[in-house]
Amino acid sequence: MYGQDVQPSLIEFPVEDLVFTTRATSLSRRYSNLEPNLRSIIIAVDGACRENGAAAPRAAIGVYVGNKSDYNASMQLDPSWATNQKAELAAGIYGLDAAREINDYGVDGESLTEVIIKTDSAYMVNGLTQWVDRWEANGYINADGQQVTNHYLFKELSWRVRELAESHVKVYFWHVRREHNREADQLARDALAR
Repeated sequence: MYGQDVQPSLIEFPVEDLVFTTRATSLSRRYSNLEPNLRSIIIAVDGACRENGAAAPRAAIGVYVGNKSDYNASMQLDPSWATNQKAELAAGIYGLDAAREINDYGVDGESLTEVIIKTDSAYMVNGLTQWVDRWEANGYINADGQQVTNHYLFKELSWRVRELAESHVKVYFWHVRREHNREADQLARDALAR
């Protein structure tokens, strides 16, 4: 997608309760304006886990769709999901579910054409952009002949991406630095604090 070095403020265009991507409109050769692309949204997701590997770990997700958006999520996960990786992937699932619902309702009468899942999880981004096709071809068995870790979550994510594609919505995964994913991170931390 954009890469970690791209400042999200150059791409993101918040409007009310959603965050859209920007697009330039040329006014002349020397000037251009930025406006929101109402058919392309950015959803920030993050998972958090406290006491990872300990006797009583706790995990939560944060999904940030926009300022005060009804689609934002800040919730604890079942203790069986209490690892960093599971929490990150669960946040991605919730983010894609929000995207599907937004697409179903439309934005100003238009359906989406693009969803960008913004995350600081290289694990999620690499899994869904580099590894998942090979995993699916191998029945989610890795090179060591073992079941891929968290295969059921990657299957869910992949299914949701395909479901959106069937609605003509392209899904991209954008790996950002942690400091560029503050809103989703805060929602996840808020859930852990409850």
